[in-house]
Amino acid sequence: MPAPVADFPTDVRGRGGAQRNYRLEHFWLFRDGMSNARFSQMLESRGIRGLLVAPVPDTHPLIELNWAAFSTVVLGLTPTTQTFHRVMTDDYQSMLLVMEECLKLGYRRPGLVTRLETIKRLEFRWEGAYCVACERFGLKTPPSPLFVDEWTTGAVERWLERERPDGVIGPVLGKLEEIIRASARRVPADLGLVGLLVPGAGDRLSGVLQDGGVIGAVAIDQLIAAVERNVTGIPEQPITHTKLGRWNPGRTPKKKATKTPLPMPLS
Repeated sequence: MPAPVADFPTDVRGRGGAQRNYRLEHFWLFRDGMSNARFSQMLESRGIRGLLVAPVPDTHPLIELNWAAFSTVVLGLTPTTQTFHRVMTDDYQSMLLVMEECLKLGYRRPGLVTRLETIKRLEFRWEGAYCVACERFGLKTPPSPLFVDEWTTGAVERWLERERPDGVIGPVLGKLEEIIRASARRVPADLGLVGLLVPGAGDRLSGVLQDGGVIGAVAIDQLIAAVERNVTGIPEQPITHTKLGRWNPGRTPKKKATKTPLPMPLS
């Protein structure tokens, strides 16, 4: 996925943008024939002073612009841009929230599945919180997480047969959900689905709301502040602002009848 970089001189969506006379534009670095040097020169020639960098998979080349010319804020987690100020969902807290909600619903073998690129980009926050939650909640033999390069029917079905989860946690929308539903498993009667990237409140998918609009608005506020203070370059002490995830009940897990008491809470 290409990396959009935003400029600011007239009408940004989000808190304080339009009111303060800023505009958001999209520029794509990873396109044919574009180099870091050319891209940086193009931005400078347009008089752009603020950059809002979107998440970039670690499969892409490094972004190496003339950072001294720009104020920069990064949306989300990207290993290649971790030296900048960032605004993101609290992915660690989100996983703890998901695990607690799953156990409240009666699930005792929820399993984590995601692409390897994603787990690396999130700096292993999902995996770390999943392992901590399993231990703290007293799950003696939780399913081993499944990390794949790409979603394939064979890999997912082998994992389901081997680990026997009663719920699947992950970025389930799209290919993963298609594979699970095509396996003749009924959702949620046979297998609950819990998303870590739920699109919006009230969505059919149960899981964590990312609230991208709020994260974007905070990032824009941070960037405008840096531009107006003329703070440029790579910061000596980068700060990451995080927003807590929220639970969306949805319809994809099933409340299971169980006499087993809820294991210890994380709080």
